[in-house]
Amino acid sequence: MEAKDIRDLSDEELSEKLRDAKEALFNLRFQLATSQLDNPMKLKDARRLIAKVQTVRRERELETAKAEAVAKVDQMEGFIASKIRCPKCGSEIDIDLFRTKIPDASAKYRSD
Repeated sequence: MEAKDIRDLSDEELSEKLRDAKEALFNLRFQLATSQLDNPMKLKDARRLIAKVQTVRRERELETAKAEAVAKVDQMEGFIASKIRCPKCGSEIDIDLFRTKIPDASAKYRSD
């Protein structure tokens, strides 16, 4: 399954796909341990599918956090920010919102 196909899935479908892929990887490892695995590339494919699904879930989480941060900045009157901390993970998010109400250039580097 390609990443663009995974991106088309809903959040519930992603969770189900992740659960199924982890279960399949678990079963493949048992088959490998008992020498019943015909194609060892199935392990690699299962791990890659899990990574793709987790990547898409993380992208969506960051998009949501960015939207929340933008909404928070929009509520602040006269505040200039280029980066805001994500409330969930603590990473910095680039917002690139520049307002002209505050002439002080150092204010654009403020973050909450």
